[in-house]
Amino acid sequence: MVLPDEPFTLRGGCSCGAIRYRIDVPAKANRPPNFTLGHNPDMSDPKTARIPCVAACHCNDCRLAVGTVPSQVIICAANMVTVSALPRDPKVEETRAITGRLMKLLQPSTSAEESDARRPPYLPALDVLRPNLPGSQDTWLRFFHTINCSSEMFSRAFCGRCGTMVCYHFAIKVLVDYVGDPVVMPDSWSDCIDIMLGTIDREQLDQPWMAPERELNFNDGISWAKAVAVKGLPGPKHPAGLFGQFVDEDVVEAIAKQK
Repeated sequence: MVLPDEPFTLRGGCSCGAIRYRIDVPAKANRPPNFTLGHNPDMSDPKTARIPCVAACHCNDCRLAVGTVPSQVIICAANMVTVSALPRDPKVEETRAITGRLMKLLQPSTSAEESDARRPPYLPALDVLRPNLPGSQDTWLRFFHTINCSSEMFSRAFCGRCGTMVCYHFAIKVLVDYVGDPVVMPDSWSDCIDIMLGTIDREQLDQPWMAPERELNFNDGISWAKAVAVKGLPGPKHPAGLFGQFVDEDVVEAIAKQK
């Protein structure tokens, strides 16, 4: 399933609320094609991947960074994303355990608008989601580099207060230089922000169109994770955390029949 055709805004953030973001998704007609489709992709074909795109990734780098297989992200053009990061007192001991959420992210009644009114302003992603920039300094944002140590090219951003991995930034130019065709440099944007899917606010994430529409790096995936992706997760389904309680089979079958 793909994202709705009309413009909309996704909201989300880390577990404690120190990092919040918005993704302003334009109307479908204004969403660019994925930059790995080569020159002149057929935009009339509904199967042509556009940006944003919800995907699962089986690569080892994402697996280790997120701690799950596969990782799931919404791939965005950086100019669609803005970020609000709360300030951190430089005197706080970074090895100290920190307690409590700053906003009730798990409550359906949480008002994002009300919370935003008490936050620092939302800034363009490329001014915040990279190290050594004014928008990220003295905030709870932390960064980790794996593939490349250049903050201009690659970086993973996470919350230093609660530890939530928030996103992965990369400059498309790197792929153009190292991969070549069919990677094409977009006309009006230059960087991608892959937002971790699980950080999107529950009310929006629960929509059926937020399910990943495709899988990346499938050949590199863990064998049983690829089998689950193709066949589904085997074994009993428990309604809560108690192993002695089971979801009725008719409920499981009804969900399996949903498209």
